[in-house]
Amino acid sequence: MRRVIVKNIPAEGAEVELDRSEARHLTRVLRLGDGDKIEAIDGTGSRAVAVLCISGTGGRPVLKIEEHFAGAVPDNSALTVVLAVLKGGAMEWALEKCVELGVGTVVPLVTSRCVVKPSEKHLERWQRIADQALKQCGRGGRMDILHPVQLKDFRPGAGAVAYCDETPGGGGIQLLGWLDSSREIVRSGRGIMIVIGPEGGWTDGEREKLAGCCKRITLGPLVLRAETAALHVASVCRAFELSLL
Repeated sequence: MRRVIVKNIPAEGAEVELDRSEARHLTRVLRLGDGDKIEAIDGTGSRAVAVLCISGTGGRPVLKIEEHFAGAVPDNSALTVVLAVLKGGAMEWALEKCVELGVGTVVPLVTSRCVVKPSEKHLERWQRIADQALKQCGRGGRMDILHPVQLKDFRPGAGAVAYCDETPGGGGIQLLGWLDSSREIVRSGRGIMIVIGPEGGWTDGEREKLAGCCKRITLGPLVLRAETAALHVASVCRAFELSLL
């Protein structure tokens, strides 16, 4: 069954209007017609089976809710990935994979070696890409992409917080070891936050700033691309969270 994101899911029997892009995708790209059934999600974990009505209120396509599963539990991870803004398609790819792996929140981070200076247009595009991945992977809860933050203004959360640094000889605890030592924090629901740097790495000043508020971790002996590091972190943290259930 095809999935569509709506702003909210009303009671059974009520109608909900589709935004223009979703309506166009359903009717012109997927070629769905009057009476076709669709799964509607609102990004909070709620789902409903709905029927597509091509000539709805005002002549625009609407969904008529047939069966509403209210109060569904969002399947988001407690992981927040603070990811330095990457250039080209790397940022978009990393965001897509974070959605598929259940990451709860991504905070785009602006560092001195970031090539791209994010704008509102970037943020809108990133959220659209994340929402498309949400529909594809079967997840119910939307991944939040927060407004980009400058590293100098970065403030860590209340849970377990670490930053990745692969500087040779720099030390740092392995990711799995750090997660295991943070087990009780994770169990308490305070969450995990991991900071991943840009393609060019951290400057000495940035490393000093992060060392003052985060635990330094390493992802192993190999040097990973930033987008690969995001995928690795999301995968390992998700597996660790699931092991605690």
